[in-house]
Parts: sequence; C-alpha cells; structure tokens
Amino acid sequence: MKNIAFTVVALAATIVALLLPNRFTENSRAMYANSERVRARITEVDNSTVKMIGPVKQGEQQLEMTVLSGKFKGRTFRSTNNLVGKIELDKLYSAGDSVLAVLDLTGPKSDQGSDVLYATVFDHYRTGKTVALALLFFGLLILVTGSVGVKTVISFVFTGAMIVKVLLPAMLDGADPVIASFAVTTALTAAITLLVGGVNRRGLIASGLSMSRFMTGTMTTTLLLAYSAEYTAMLMTFIAQGVPLENILNMVFVSAEVVHTLVGCFGLVLVAPFTAVAGGCILHRGNQKTA
Repeated sequence: MKNIAFTVVALAATIVALLLPNRFTENSRAMYANSERVRARITEVDNSTVKMIGPVKQGEQQLEMTVLSGKFKGRTFRSTNNLVGKIELDKLYSAGDSVLAVLDLTGPKSDQGSDVLYATVFDHYRTGKTVALALLFFGLLILVTGSVGVKTVISFVFTGAMIVKVLLPAMLDGADPVIASFAVTTALTAAITLLVGGVNRRGLIASGLSMSRFMTGTMTTTLLLAYSAEYTAMLMTFIAQGVPLENILNMVFVSAEVVHTLVGCFGLVLVAPFTAVAGGCILHRGNQKTA
C-alpha cells in the first residue's frame, strides 16, 4: 500500500515538474506569439540554382510545401532553403519529405484573422518517430520488468523534467551549479530509490531475473543523467534563448542524441534478462554433467 501511495505521489510530482513555468518559457511564448509551428510535406523542389562544389552543395533550393497540421492545414506555401556549403548545417530536401515549418503571421496566432506572411522550413520532421521510439522503449521496459517498469517510466520522465525544468533554469538564474546539481541529484536519488526499489525490498529479489528488474529501473535514469550531462551547455543555450521544445527535438544533432540515449536504454533493458537466462542455461548444463 505504501508503494502504491508513493507511486501516485511521484506521478503527481512528475506532472507538476513538467508543467512548472519559468521566465524562459514565458519569454519563448512572447517571442513566438506571431508564429506557428506546423508539420508540412514538400510537394515540389527546384534545384536549378544549387551547385556542387566538391562534396558540398551551395545555392538556393526552392521549395513548395503543403501544411498538414494547424489552422492552415491544406494550404500551400513556397519557401527558400539556403545551402551555405557546410555539411553539418545544410539540409537538402526532396519531394515527399515531411518537415517542420514555421509560419510567420500578420498577428498573434490566437487571432483567427491572422494570415501567413511567409513560411520557413526549419528541418525534417522527426518528432513522430522520436515519440514512437520512446513509447517502444517504455513498452519494452514494462514488458521485461513488469510493475517495476511502470515505476521506472515515471522515474525516467521525472528525471528529465527535473533536469530541464529545475536544474538548468536554476543555473541560468545564477544558482551555484555545484549546489544546484547536488540538490537535484539528491532529490532524484531518493525518489528513484524509493519509487523503483520500493519502501520495503526484503524478499523481493529471489532470482537473477527479479534482481535485474530493479537494477534496470535505476540504471536507465542513470544513463539519462550521463548523456544529458554531456550536453548541459547546449541545453542551457536553448532554454535561455527560448527555443521551443519541438524545434529542439527536430534538430538533427539533438535527435541523434535522443536516439543514442534510447538505444542505449534498449540495450540496458535487454541485457539483464538475457544474462539471467544465459546464466541459468549454463548452470543447468553444469548440473546435468555433474549428476
């Protein structure tokens, strides 16, 4: 009963952390009040002014796209994609590509009378596949670890929310990074240990497989902390500039790191039961030989 109560409290704390406002999100809303992010599909591409210079491309790629979401769904706009000759920055589009586009409006997007001034293609649309991969990971985690997996998912999301909504904004507001990191890490350690391990763990770990459930639950959040620490400066820059979350997720290098983290978690989830099964088979064969 105590474990269920703590799980409910942890879930509520996660929701509160995700909805927690700060001055950076408020600045973002004001900055992007006259623009709308939409999903669109490239319907026509003109590469007549694009030139190949060695392995890179330079010039202007003329695009025509059809909006697939939002109040301008179904409308067609033209945009220009500037190629500067830098492979790590340039994005080359083809007809049929799904993209994230930003529509600059004549007024606030909440005003139904606002129309589109011009459209800009931001990047390839990756949000859907990223969310699908995350859901697949959560499903696999629950399938392998059972009820512990549900608690692990909560702790995983709670950890991400604490990093993005509490730790990084606090550091941007001038808080001592060592003290802020220590406070958040202490809170996360206590929450994850009580949530995943339970208030009373005696008698729960009866085999290698059951032990792996608890180890997986704590290690996935540890992996998230390890990967996010490497990109703390980048995340702080995005938060300080008020870059919307959807824009961040669709950046190629951010998307690559999200996939990197999730794939690492997939391996972490699968290695424990695989090791337990393999170890059981080896011990069983050994017992048969000695019998």
